[in-house]
Amino acid sequence: MPAERVQNPEALYRLLEPYRAHILSGHTHENEHVLTGAVHEHIHGAVCGAWWSGDICWDGTPNGYGVWEVNGGGLRWRYKATGQSAGHRLRVYPRGADPTAPTDLVANVWGWDPGCTVVWYEGADRRGELSRRIGLDPLSVRLHTGPTLPSRRPWVEPTPTGHLFYTVVPETTRELRVEVTDGWGQVAVATLES
Repeated sequence: MPAERVQNPEALYRLLEPYRAHILSGHTHENEHVLTGAVHEHIHGAVCGAWWSGDICWDGTPNGYGVWEVNGGGLRWRYKATGQSAGHRLRVYPRGADPTAPTDLVANVWGWDPGCTVVWYEGADRRGELSRRIGLDPLSVRLHTGPTLPSRRPWVEPTPTGHLFYTVVPETTRELRVEVTDGWGQVAVATLES
């Protein structure tokens, strides 16, 4: 039976230590960045999402693909959601969308890596940075949880992800905006109004 993961990653990382190495991987139907020493592994979401059962992967990342720009020694990357603009890089959920955090706004920033900042605004006022936590994407929970969902692939279930961001917001807040700035200064915005 073939292994689903590299059986000796420590040996691979030792081989790559002298280099500024980037590993591109996929076929996991989720989007993550794993940093181990100088090695940066980019795990891309899938064009088919959660096995063609909808328009998101099981971590809430939209169906899509990685876009890479190489200029000499310079390297830039981003995740491109299929059928969306290049700026579609996050989804914002209202306070209480995650039952484990009933007072929190949740933002799924699927292209997040440590070079990004994630901040929120109430109206025009900057309120601060959001905190990154491992959790389940609320949309994936709604679309993928249970023995009959999704109807096309009932064995698909939400998976914990490390690209969710949380912050407590007052119940009276009516206009919210979350901005993500990547390591190259590109800004993506999502708003939520109640």
